[in-house]
Amino acid sequence: SGNFEQELEFAHRAAPRLPGCQWILVSQHAEPGPLRDVFDTLPLTVLRWPPRPSELRAALRQALAHSRVDALSQRRYRDRLQARFARWFSDVDLPELLRLVDPALSQTALLVQGEPGTGRELLARYVHTFGDPTNEAIRFVPVFSSEQYDMFKLVSILRGGQFMVSSRYHAIVTSMPGLVASAGVTMDERIRNLMRERGHSHLALEVDDPDLEPKLIEVMKMLVEQAEAVRDSMGRSVVRNLKAMARMGVYLEEHVERRYPEFPKRGGLRGWEDYLPPLSATLRKLAEACSA
Repeated sequence: SGNFEQELEFAHRAAPRLPGCQWILVSQHAEPGPLRDVFDTLPLTVLRWPPRPSELRAALRQALAHSRVDALSQRRYRDRLQARFARWFSDVDLPELLRLVDPALSQTALLVQGEPGTGRELLARYVHTFGDPTNEAIRFVPVFSSEQYDMFKLVSILRGGQFMVSSRYHAIVTSMPGLVASAGVTMDERIRNLMRERGHSHLALEVDDPDLEPKLIEVMKMLVEQAEAVRDSMGRSVVRNLKAMARMGVYLEEHVERRYPEFPKRGGLRGWEDYLPPLSATLRKLAEACSA
């Protein structure tokens, strides 16, 4: 506006009503220090007039990153979660627990334990969703729930990672084409067999091992240190298993030919890829790299 006093008065009146607002001040003053002293109660970014487009874009991105305004889809998710939480715990007296559920009222760490089906995940997601994101004493870990993401998005999330430690066999298998360096905590033979087939028996831990915690820390260090070697062996394992599945198609074709000789069959030379569904670009690239 060109009227400094008018702008200062506007900020004084508007700031209490906009507590989550991020302020960007574009000024002709050469030094931002005096301006910060005047606007001392605001989270202020000062740019000199005329602002460079790159600086203005960076300031806007930073302001948006700190915005507390939820997207419409996130608001709907919060409403559904709140309604489900109210139904689930409607007949339970939880005065002490509810003080923990609101992280703004407590800095106590919360560990959720219980039998399957008792609402553990619901409670954890409630704390995660409605906790105070400005409380630095509370560290939030991203939660990807199947209620928000379909299986295709979850697979994309898994394959977009760098490292993984999981007790879920299918999570490890699904992430392997993305070359996510992984270790497993096994409750049955599947993860143990998978790690042995990959050549990574040292990356398989037993869930009932009394020394699981220190061993897990060591395994995570090994994943980081040996990441490239782990990914190389993993990629070769994926391609070996693709070829094994292709051989099943060959065996089926040979069985049908013996049993029903009159059944029409394909001619010509065929590669192992011809006995599989069309491979994705990721798998084709992996197969080419491991066959070279």
